[in-house]
Amino acid sequence: MRYFQTQDSAQQKLSLVIPSVRHYLTNTRLVQFVLARKLDQTYLAKEHQLEINPYQDPNTRTLYHVNFEVQRGVTWALCSSILEQIRALTIPVSDIARYHQSIHRLQSLREVTFLLDEKIMPARHVMLWLQEGDMEAHDKILQSQEEMLEAMYQFVQTHVDVHKNILHKVDCPPNKTWIGCPQSCPEKTLSKLLNLLPSSR
Repeated sequence: MRYFQTQDSAQQKLSLVIPSVRHYLTNTRLVQFVLARKLDQTYLAKEHQLEINPYQDPNTRTLYHVNFEVQRGVTWALCSSILEQIRALTIPVSDIARYHQSIHRLQSLREVTFLLDEKIMPARHVMLWLQEGDMEAHDKILQSQEEMLEAMYQFVQTHVDVHKNILHKVDCPPNKTWIGCPQSCPEKTLSKLLNLLPSSR
């Protein structure tokens, strides 16, 4: 996946491939970092009990979360100082706020891809169970989804208003990282995003 491309067409890629559990466990500095900050507990709290596979090594779940956390940090670190030059950008939706705050600097941005990095869309059976047994948790998940989708919409709308006729492409491909729980943008939402572009007017 391309994470950003500058005006000089020097395409930048981040190869953040999920390492094996064995590799993770042998990386003592990374393990100590995760444990010292209790990130494993933080990540576990994001998982609904019904989604946790008792036969899966808990370190595997931790790795996915660590991967996305590193990805968010590295992406911002690499492009934050050259936002004015970026023509194409992949934005982790969980980190969209700081990109929105810097939207005045994204005057060259022609293509934006939204990455649904956080698992905010649980598996269907989890939502059905919550609908019957825990409506408060069910509604909280729906609210988080709506906020995420609205953040994407607001980003595109603001960019189109601030930098007229610059943004020409928006995408939000499915993220299949989470086994059995792919994250995908509703077609209705993607259609709304595309309708904001100058080419659709």
